[in-house]
Amino acid sequence: MSGSAEGESGRKSQSAINTGKDLDPLAPAGSEARRRRSRVAIALNVLGCALGLALLWWCGARALSASNRDQLALLWRAPWWQAAGLVGVSLLNAVCSAMVSARPSRPCADSRSSMSCA
Repeated sequence: MSGSAEGESGRKSQSAINTGKDLDPLAPAGSEARRRRSRVAIALNVLGCALGLALLWWCGARALSASNRDQLALLWRAPWWQAAGLVGVSLLNAVCSAMVSARPSRPCADSRSSMSCA
C-alpha cells in the first residue's frame, strides 16, 4: 500500500479527500467537498418541499372547486363505513409507499432486514 492514496484502513488519505473533486461522504466535516455537497442537498430539499407544497395546494384547489361540489355532496351523504374505508385505504397506501421509498435509503450492512442488498 505504499505510494498510493489508500491508507492502512483502506480509505482514501486526507489529501485525496480534500481535493474537492470527489464528494466522499467520509470527508471531514470542515472540508470543501462536504460543504458544497451539503449546500446542494439543502437547495434540493428546499426545492422539493416547495414543489410538494405547490402540488398539494393545486390538488386541494381542484378537489374543492365548484365543479366538484356534486361529488363532495355525494361523499357527505355516503355511509360512515364507506368514508372510513376510503380514509383507511388512503392511509394504507401512504404507509406502503413510505416503506417502499425508505428501504433504498438504508445501508446494505443492515443485517436485521430480511431483504438482501443486490
